[in-house]
Amino acid sequence: MHQTIDDFAAFLRLEGRETTAIGYRRCLRFYDDWMHSQNLDPLHVTTEQIRAYQRWLAEVYRSPDGEKLGRGSQATRLAVVKSYYAWLERRGLIIRDVSKAVKIPRIPGGMVRHDSLTKQEATAVLQTQATHAQQFREGSYRWAREVQTLAILCTALATGRRRTGLRNLKVAWVNFERNEIRYERDKSKPGRVLPVIPWCMSILKTHIERGRPILD
Repeated sequence: MHQTIDDFAAFLRLEGRETTAIGYRRCLRFYDDWMHSQNLDPLHVTTEQIRAYQRWLAEVYRSPDGEKLGRGSQATRLAVVKSYYAWLERRGLIIRDVSKAVKIPRIPGGMVRHDSLTKQEATAVLQTQATHAQQFREGSYRWAREVQTLAILCTALATGRRRTGLRNLKVAWVNFERNEIRYERDKSKPGRVLPVIPWCMSILKTHIERGRPILD
């Protein structure tokens, strides 16, 4: 892997974009491998050579299962390459961004499937998990694990946070007096304050104060 790719990923991590850093590095690994196969240095390429990589993604690349790369995945990998070169230019590691002239094909958007839970379904999920947790002796490891799961489900439904946001949630950000969760940073931007319904905060408090010490 070219050193500047590792440096780019490290820069993203310093900005608090850990998940982005992992994804970008994975995409750039394909670009780096292609560069090696063509005996090219990523710091000394032309616009046409980046377009050649674009054609390789579309026409030559195959997954381990022998499948062609989807148009959306092609666009994503090319967008990451363009972000990488924009960063190189800002850092003064290249004179100009040769990827600017490379256009990412627009992918027609489709209709978003309406597959969210209804209020009744969401309630059933929480009630089922709560009943499952009650089957175990309070204070036991299994009880603590099931309460943790319940707290995650409650917080996800009450705040709309996705997996990464839930995983990165810190105890210090939870304010039980004000019934809110304060994210210090969110996707490398200044964070936000999320009002949270009291029943969710009650479950979260049970997990933090009584269940989490058992799991730790």
